[in-house]
Amino acid sequence: NVYGFLDRYDEEFAPNYIDQDRRYAFGRQPEIALWNLRKLSEAFESVLGRAVGKTALSSFRNTVDTCLQLRMRTRLGLNPTRCRSPSLVDGDNALVQRWL
Repeated sequence: NVYGFLDRYDEEFAPNYIDQDRRYAFGRQPEIALWNLRKLSEAFESVLGRAVGKTALSSFRNTVDTCLQLRMRTRLGLNPTRCRSPSLVDGDNALVQRWL
């Protein structure tokens, strides 16, 4: 079975036993999604041009990181608006690591 569920938060968790290098590990999902989107962008390059793909992908990682952080904070009952302050985020991240 190549599917699995996180019993506890573990960024290194890779449910697929053939994924020895943990390329598709839980914590690497944004990186893999970006890689896939880059390949899709390359496929459309001859039609749309390179600039369109670069522009579309330029903010992807920051957007994903922000959304993941907001969702995690909401799930843990933390104020999602506080994630704008780096010092508060560091303190909250330390708290989350203790909880995990």
